[in-house]
Amino acid sequence: MKDYGFSIRIEKSDLDKIRENAQKANMTTTAYLINRALRDDQIVILEDLKPVCHELRKIGTNLNQLTLLANRGRINCVNLSKLSEEVVKLWQPLNLLTERTKPTKR
Repeated sequence: MKDYGFSIRIEKSDLDKIRENAQKANMTTTAYLINRALRDDQIVILEDLKPVCHELRKIGTNLNQLTLLANRGRINCVNLSKLSEEVVKLWQPLNLLTERTKPTKR
């Protein structure tokens, strides 16, 4: 339970930037500020993942269609090498993002 108030004087441009960052992080301004002040962890905002998410959805749709056909007995054997290549292409940038966002040792 939050039972204390705290106020500061801040320039409007700084407050706007804080609010923008909180919104990007899907956090309230209060939660964002508390998180930034009390934790050593970084708040990582991953932007521009729409293309990756789109590709993952397409792959999921294709897998669902293949599963449906296999369950209906319409196909017996599927060559998934192309699908595997596409998954590797998606995982490479995601792994790079993960490595970049790991906390550094202090």
